Amino acid sequence: MAQGRHQDNTWGFFGITLHGTKGSAVLGEGISDPRIFKGYNQTPENQIWEHQGEYNNQYRTEQALFFDAIRNNKKYNETDHCTKATITGILGRMAAESGQRITWDDAMNSDMELAPGLDNLQWDGDAPVMPDADGNYPIAMPGITKVL
Repeated sequence: MAQGRHQDNTWGFFGITLHGTKGSAVLGEGISDPRIFKGYNQTPENQIWEHQGEYNNQYRTEQALFFDAIRNNKKYNETDHCTKATITGILGRMAAESGQRITWDDAMNSDMELAPGLDNLQWDGDAPVMPDADGNYPIAMPGITKVL
């Protein structure tokens, strides 16, 4: 489960909670102290591991690597990482919207086009997706929506 909330007077958790067959973990972008727990009750007595050391802001690290490459004329290419991160997000959307198990190969081989005709889009033309007669837009329905 991933959650992010940035709203006044609410629980401001921004991270990922993982559940496996033997335990659980909490980690992610907003978590400065990643932890692993035996079982699913994430209490101090069930904690079996936590990150030791300095919390490192990933954005600053990425910028430091990029600037170092510029200053020292080194190659720096995040294309492969970014491509895989993007397809992972697309794969997740496909699975959530369809309710089906979608493999990496399924996602990579899909020819689905979410907004057909974008190459002909005009400023004064219709949007790629239009509402129905009642003003409602299409909603993904797990078990019904096709993504492959």
